[in-house]
Amino acid sequence: MEVRMQYLSNWLRAVLPKPRRESKRRRQTRSRVDVASALAFGLALGIAVSSLVVPLPAQGGDIPPATPNIETIPSGSLVIPMDNDKQNIGVPFNLKAYGLVQRLLKSNIPVKWIIRAGKGKDAVDFSATAERVLPSAQAVAQVEFRGGPFVVEAQFASQAMAVASSFGNNVAVYRLVEAAQADVRYTLAQRAFVFVANDDNNATIHTDVLNAAGFVAGEDYAVLQRPTTAAQLNGNLCATIVTEPHYDGSRDANYDTVVAAVRDFLLSGGNVLAQCKAIESYENHSTFGHFQTTGGVVKPSDPGTGFEYLAPDLPFSQFIGDLADRGGAIPRYALATGSSFTNGGHPHVQHASTTPPKFKASLSKLGSGVGSLVFYLAGHDYPGSTIEEINGRRMYLNAVFHPARRPSQCGFEIPTSTPTRTATPTPTNTAVPTSSQLATPTATNPGGFNPTATSTGTLNSFTATPTPTPASATATRTPSNSGSPTASPTIGLCGNGDLDPGETCDDGNNVSGDCCSADCRLEPVGAPCDDGLACTSGDQCDGFGVCRSEPSTGQYAILRWSPGDPLGSFTTVLGRRSLVGGHVCTDVTKMGGRARVLGDLVGLMTSGNALVFGKLTQVAGTVVTAGGAIVNPQNALIGEFRGADSSGGAPELSDCALARSKTQSARTQLAQLPADPQTTFGAVKVKLRKSLRVPASGTFGAGTAVVDFDDLKIGSSGTLELVGGPTTEDVVIRVKNRLRLGRRAKVLLNGLNPNQVVFLVDGQTNVGGSAYLPATLIGGDRIAVRRRAAVEGGLFGKTVIVAGSARVQRAGWVGWCR
Repeated sequence: MEVRMQYLSNWLRAVLPKPRRESKRRRQTRSRVDVASALAFGLALGIAVSSLVVPLPAQGGDIPPATPNIETIPSGSLVIPMDNDKQNIGVPFNLKAYGLVQRLLKSNIPVKWIIRAGKGKDAVDFSATAERVLPSAQAVAQVEFRGGPFVVEAQFASQAMAVASSFGNNVAVYRLVEAAQADVRYTLAQRAFVFVANDDNNATIHTDVLNAAGFVAGEDYAVLQRPTTAAQLNGNLCATIVTEPHYDGSRDANYDTVVAAVRDFLLSGGNVLAQCKAIESYENHSTFGHFQTTGGVVKPSDPGTGFEYLAPDLPFSQFIGDLADRGGAIPRYALATGSSFTNGGHPHVQHASTTPPKFKASLSKLGSGVGSLVFYLAGHDYPGSTIEEINGRRMYLNAVFHPARRPSQCGFEIPTSTPTRTATPTPTNTAVPTSSQLATPTATNPGGFNPTATSTGTLNSFTATPTPTPASATATRTPSNSGSPTASPTIGLCGNGDLDPGETCDDGNNVSGDCCSADCRLEPVGAPCDDGLACTSGDQCDGFGVCRSEPSTGQYAILRWSPGDPLGSFTTVLGRRSLVGGHVCTDVTKMGGRARVLGDLVGLMTSGNALVFGKLTQVAGTVVTAGGAIVNPQNALIGEFRGADSSGGAPELSDCALARSKTQSARTQLAQLPADPQTTFGAVKVKLRKSLRVPASGTFGAGTAVVDFDDLKIGSSGTLELVGGPTTEDVVIRVKNRLRLGRRAKVLLNGLNPNQVVFLVDGQTNVGGSAYLPATLIGGDRIAVRRRAAVEGGLFGKTVIVAGSARVQRAGWVGWCR
């Protein structure tokens, strides 16, 4: 307990340089991460567990303080030691131990990561009576294991021994001859796949580490070629972690979109590590950054020598000995004036006796659930052979093995129904791609996705030979053509979001299982998919890139709901290169050049012009009107093209009518919800670069939370932070007059997802350039989304303008399922 309290004291001293003022902020930050941990330590910090990790008791795995999870490790279990005096055959420390863990996970063998909660620096994790069995035998002895050892339980030992023997590389492996008690931080049931970003052409800094650990290019990692924008990096990306070795955003015209893509990936449950200059570029972006701090970081002057290690019982800090003090563009960093840690942010390595504190490594967590971790490691690289240099590489590899929450179709998880690989479900669709970006699942995914891939490890080529088998279910709509050309996709363009020669689809990612495959080919009719809505079932691909199920309001990204205004009153304008991820239903829609709708496009006009297409536009779903004209259909690539159906009898019109009725009912119900005096405001203006936290302290309570504003304006680079609790179902923000987000303004969600937030606005809404709104919006008047802004939720209103390069991605508000 004394060690634990000293550790907490060190951590709090680093985080709270101004005790009286900042202790309140820390209480607020802690309270929005994990209420369960507060019962034990008075802090609320922790991690929720999903199917990607074998469930553990309520436990702070990533964020301090760690809580014990003692298990009995049976006799016959295998231990991969991670301390310098046991894993040092021929080298000071053998990084191939990490490669063996990856190989075991790829062989569907779960691995336990043992880290004793509350331990001091370099202290023992557990001790046991054991014998070394690889690479050569050693006699039975009482052995102390340090540095975060990995354990394979006895039931998998024979299979694991075969894998370890084949792997070789002088990795030491021990076997328990008696059962032992150990503190299990994670039971890893997910293999890692790393995307190394290459925005400043420094990818080799990280690929050299992965190669040294025995990772295989294309199977275990790939290089994400520049620029790292949403076309390559997004919530559907099949990677557990994205790492950026060096990135100077001030010299990159894509700076906004790069950091926005990083945030999207994080919010989807992926992890991110930034090193050296990338720390400053990511953290200090005023709109999409601030992953760890409220006001950014600065590069301080040279400190004195020596480090303090403030989180020795957390996975990121599992190494024995000191860390090298490597230089670089950002050799260390400190909190900017007025800035403080947020999102559970905490330092791991800090220069000793410096005021204000100067950091070498830190970690934070966005929201709740598995993953969404942000690792910072200062110093350009750690290339040397000394223990201090190797420990820098160990921190990187420790980050790689933190669990992440990724789409099930990625195939990263060990199938829970077949942990020993004794059964193989029959897939409904099999593809054999040669693709440089997709990890190679060695296990058959229960969802039926079972690709086999070979790869060069860089995102620069895509060829495929699809071999579909009959679908297990019949789609409800029958396509009129297959749309499958024989040409190969254009090199380097698959996943950029534009339909390029040789592609039959391109939804802006390189993921299979979402109806547009990883190699930019349409997945067949009836292939299983997930529309993201809990209240729909039977989700299937329609053969044109759209995931279909029974109609639901949550499938719409833009919807004209108002029943009292005459038909023809409202027009939706989609600017050049804008992207709408979901169905669109409105009076008149005008699409600018290269605009895309990844869903159905429905025009409600019974006469006159209903739909107008600019050049090189794309609609992935069905295009229909209630009788109005379709102008320039030759300019568009239309997925389920039925001769431009303007008969007025298409089923999509009925679907839209149901959604409009549902929206009207929801608007009435939301307006009638009782107000909460604690979260009722008048006209509020969040000033330039300032923030407003709601609630002011703590978190929203259970069920539906209601927040009322007379008028709400978030100034340029300002932030509205909404903090959900573990039992918060959704948050309703009601604005009587106007909602305005200035340029680069954002709504930041902590403990909440975009599908849990809905804005009910009576007046006009303006989402400024490069602003970020992760919520569904039901508006009573005009809605404008300016250039490069991003909305993660539907826009339900009257006239809707989505400017050039802006994007609106439906999020499926949970309220639509009530």
